[in-house]
Amino acid sequence: MKLKLLFVAVFAVGFLSCDTGENVPATPADFEFAQEMFMVREEIRFADVPAGAVEYNWEYGERGISEVRLPRFSFNNPGSYPVTLTIKTPGPQTHTVTKEIKIGQYYIHQLSIERVQQDYELREEGDTELYIVVSRRTEEIEEVDRVTGLTADLNNLPVTFDLDGLKYDAGPEHSIVRIYDASNNSLIAVHDQFGAASAFGDVEPTGEYDHEIRSSSILGTRMLLRYNEGE
Repeated sequence: MKLKLLFVAVFAVGFLSCDTGENVPATPADFEFAQEMFMVREEIRFADVPAGAVEYNWEYGERGISEVRLPRFSFNNPGSYPVTLTIKTPGPQTHTVTKEIKIGQYYIHQLSIERVQQDYELREEGDTELYIVVSRRTEEIEEVDRVTGLTADLNNLPVTFDLDGLKYDAGPEHSIVRIYDASNNSLIAVHDQFGAASAFGDVEPTGEYDHEIRSSSILGTRMLLRYNEGE
């Protein structure tokens, strides 16, 4: 009887220890990104990185390296890039995994003015000549693009401008879009709230772009952005 019970116990332990492989990583260095694609200058986030390794060594992009478990980095240009993790486990053993990450670029295709700044003085009638400045939020505001020669009747809002794919950056250094009166350089409207874009969700694309997303700002503007899944 004791021998039978011992056999059953050994069989049960052996059965429970057998795993189908679905929950076992292919290698101890296996990792996952938090999402399928990130945008230019958006910080890369991870959903799963193995813990307990003796050493971590990351390689990414153009000579990017890190030795921490959860590195913080981003990419300055759209495209597909390899990200490699090498870990040393107790033993010691070394394991390496490389995965590809897609980096996309937003482009502004439409910009709408829904209201003007409170301190902006409207003309009584007629069109106003405008220009648009796209800047990047760094330690100092860095201008990266400008569109001139636009006109609109600001007494009849909203007005919408079709733009030829101005680059728009996400992440901590997200772009700031400002609209000015060309006659006196007065600020008319601002778009400085990229985070609101997700509230509108993705829209089925048309043409050469994979996705469209709408972004609204409490500062009186609305944008239509288009992007590809890693150019």
